[in-house]
Amino acid sequence: MNEGCIMDNILEIKNLSVEYRKGSKIIPALRNISISLKKKEILGIVGESGCGKSTLAQSILRLIPEREGKITSGSILFREAPTTVTDLLKVEYDNLLLVRGKRISMIFQDPFNSLNPVFKIGDQLIEAISIHEKDSDNPAEYKNEASTGLPPNVLLRKTKHGGLSHPWYPSFLRRNPPKLYPPTPYGLRKGYPHSSTDSLPWSSAKADRIRTRILSLLAKVQLQKPELIMDSYPHQLSGGMLQRVMIAMALSCSPDILVADEPTTALDVTIQKEILELLKKLQEELELTIILISHNLSIISRFCSRVIILYAGTIMEDACSEDIFKKPLNPYTVGLLESLPGRNYSRNAVPVRLKAISGQVPDMASLPAGCKFSPRCPYMALACTAEEPELLVLEKNHLSRCYFTDEFKRKLACDN
Repeated sequence: MNEGCIMDNILEIKNLSVEYRKGSKIIPALRNISISLKKKEILGIVGESGCGKSTLAQSILRLIPEREGKITSGSILFREAPTTVTDLLKVEYDNLLLVRGKRISMIFQDPFNSLNPVFKIGDQLIEAISIHEKDSDNPAEYKNEASTGLPPNVLLRKTKHGGLSHPWYPSFLRRNPPKLYPPTPYGLRKGYPHSSTDSLPWSSAKADRIRTRILSLLAKVQLQKPELIMDSYPHQLSGGMLQRVMIAMALSCSPDILVADEPTTALDVTIQKEILELLKKLQEELELTIILISHNLSIISRFCSRVIILYAGTIMEDACSEDIFKKPLNPYTVGLLESLPGRNYSRNAVPVRLKAISGQVPDMASLPAGCKFSPRCPYMALACTAEEPELLVLEKNHLSRCYFTDEFKRKLACDN
């Protein structure tokens, strides 16, 4: 890759392949994925369930559990500074926190399962900030052991897994809490002050700044009464409020890239619209680069400037949003668009039955030969089953993986 290409892109994924292991089976979840992402761009990734969308998001932050799968090849280049490019796959695990959550953050698709039900919202936001800011802050701002009254092992430390423990409640005490130390997130001793900022190993001035920062984050994501939200448990909030908390947590360390993995899946339509409008507003205010993963094409069309269509762990089409929705050049993209209700609706039009793509996404453990979409494709020919087509540049910034692209071009010309 040339230097100019790297400098233009904030993130560059090259030939990324990921596989999962299930017993003796090896399941190729992603195959030779290459994506470039420019600064302040909103990239949409679309596909049916089981196509590898969430695996791609988790691979960027190396969140795939080692016991279940691994990244077998490729590189993920992140531009940390104008002249500094880092391959995230070569970063030591202990140093990943310098990027994960701080420079590249993620909103998970289910806020109910992403937040800890036994900790208050404020405590979880404080933890997200404290993990990333202790190393970079002035050590003089931290309270010493004598002033906090906490044992030395309570302070932030590395674990055997390479991560960092909770700054004021060590993991071994969570598993086996002694009677002297009641299991509360605020402190280890009975009667310890029940205030999130009072219990932090920081000076009072530092704690006040953190509290003000959290209240500002909650207000920025348009949550009413942020003081009350900060002191609430997850079960006391609605789904839309929890997703706003997740957005606040993702933005707490001012990341450069925000990965949103189906952030509106569990929400009703009106709340979906509010969350997407909020993300768009924050993207403009904070100059964020966003990767939005969804199976909802209508959301992608309104929100994203560029779209990638993913199928069976590989890219089928990559183009700007307008080209994808007005002149698609891949049968799979056409099938997805034709299944949208009301796409060609007019008041006087004769009702038309929705078209569905026949069949199902193939089993990733036993993919068909040739083009992976060929068993479901209405344009299938002998060449499709012999060898998989390459992802080719057909027009300016428009890539497609199909042997029959010329037919689509002629069809579009006739329609117009």
